[in-house]
Amino acid sequence: MHISLLLRSITFATISIACGSSIVNGQSLTSVNRLSPVYSHKAPAEIKSLKIGDAVPDIKIDGVINHSDSSINITDFNDKLLIIDFWESWCSSCVAALPKLQKLQEEYQDQVQVITVTRYDSKQQMTKHLSYNKQLKKFSLPTVIHDKVLHKYFPFVSVSHVIWIYKGVVIGQTGSEHFTSAFVKEALAGMASRWPVKNDLLSFDYKKPLLSYTNRELVKPRLLFYSALTGALEGVHFSADRIVDSAQNSITYNYLNVPLIDLCKGAIKGDISGDYDLKEVKFNVSNTNKFDTDNNTNSFYWTAKNTSSNTFCYSISLPLTLSAIERKRAISRDLHHWLSVGLGINVSQGPLPTPCLIIRRKLNTNLTPLKEKAVGEQIVVSDKDVHFINMSVQDIIVHLNNNERNLPFIYNESGVPDSLKFTLILSVPALSNFNDFKKDMERQGFDVQLEQRERMMYIISE
Repeated sequence: MHISLLLRSITFATISIACGSSIVNGQSLTSVNRLSPVYSHKAPAEIKSLKIGDAVPDIKIDGVINHSDSSINITDFNDKLLIIDFWESWCSSCVAALPKLQKLQEEYQDQVQVITVTRYDSKQQMTKHLSYNKQLKKFSLPTVIHDKVLHKYFPFVSVSHVIWIYKGVVIGQTGSEHFTSAFVKEALAGMASRWPVKNDLLSFDYKKPLLSYTNRELVKPRLLFYSALTGALEGVHFSADRIVDSAQNSITYNYLNVPLIDLCKGAIKGDISGDYDLKEVKFNVSNTNKFDTDNNTNSFYWTAKNTSSNTFCYSISLPLTLSAIERKRAISRDLHHWLSVGLGINVSQGPLPTPCLIIRRKLNTNLTPLKEKAVGEQIVVSDKDVHFINMSVQDIIVHLNNNERNLPFIYNESGVPDSLKFTLILSVPALSNFNDFKKDMERQGFDVQLEQRERMMYIISE
């Protein structure tokens, strides 16, 4: 595997990237704090896992719901393009992709068969969960629960994980971003070979430092503190870890396959983990595309060969005796160094006048609290609108600020207490157009104005 590498080391040593089998020698790992989950399914020895180009044996699948038979055979669909989608309820992007799959099944019903695979205990449990999403109330795709076979033939680390089979051969291995009519047409036309491949590294150990000392002819130095910035690791999903090594008196921070924008914010905060918001960023650059996560990753959890030159891995090992604040300061200084020296990027933070939306309550308007009995907060999305159910004004605005990038930053000056819960409905155009947003909000008792406000902004320059 070729990886571009930038390295700073306090104690000079031979350093290697720990992919595949572990090459860390003599480490005593007493604590691992995982900030991102790993969901791994490895194929046992008795079943050979399948890869692209392999012929698929006649696999019998039990536990099928939403189908005329509870048991099916893979060969039953040899005359169709078979799409097998592994997903989980906690994966929001997986659930959001299910309506797209349903639509593809309806559009290509004579040419395509979709089967989803999940870990629900029963059809009732799955149906109850999906019923909270307006688009999934009529979900009818054949689904495998309590799967004991498919995970073995198609092992993976992160969801969504999608297997494409045509004429009895595996032709693709992707994430859910390929659920479009264009990709289905490419698969049917025999052009799936040009797709990026989601090859999860099953043997990659996320609990070990990214770099390790490997010079076997010398005794390992007592102290080894370093920092490194590398390109993306193919087959490794996004991960943020803190690894404590009591023997070396060190703590190592590993951030794997993170977007460039997160490195820039880490240079200010001293912490790369957490959500980012491009509404907080002022760009003084010629091209902002490399800072846009959607343009530089296939999805949040996987990176394939040649899919992005703007996704990176960053690792730093620091003395365990440093306080949390001192570690953040060290990470901040170090990232400033690498961004400037290695990538020609300078990052700062300061107040700037910024266009913002101000939400106020209309005079002489009474808001109607939610009268229906609801099961907690819900956000129900359809093709036409979004229903914010049993939510406060502040909760709704926080969601819009975090998720709707086409709207300016919104300030809540409505004066409505958080204890008042109600349902607010926004049309899909309102999520990207100020005039539509203003009209929808005014209809429901709010006034919306576009004003200049001074905000603390990340300033990224080249």
